Amino acid sequence: MDVVQMIQAFGFPIAGCCAMAWYVKYITDQNNARIDAMNKEHRDEVNRLSSVLENNTLAIQKLTDYITLGHDDGR
Repeated sequence: MDVVQMIQAFGFPIAGCCAMAWYVKYITDQNNARIDAMNKEHRDEVNRLSSVLENNTLAIQKLTDYITLGHDDGR
């Protein structure tokens, strides 16, 4: 086979494989970007929930102290 016949015989399959490889890489990059954005949102969500949980823990501790130790209401 000479070079011209090889290009005619294998040119389209090689071009098709290259196009598919580019498409797979493009889709993978898009997926990774979406996953990174979702991870950031989740991390922010967890941080907010942690803050709320800490505030609730402090409130419950204050209520517990108030109930168990009594309170000075001037009586």
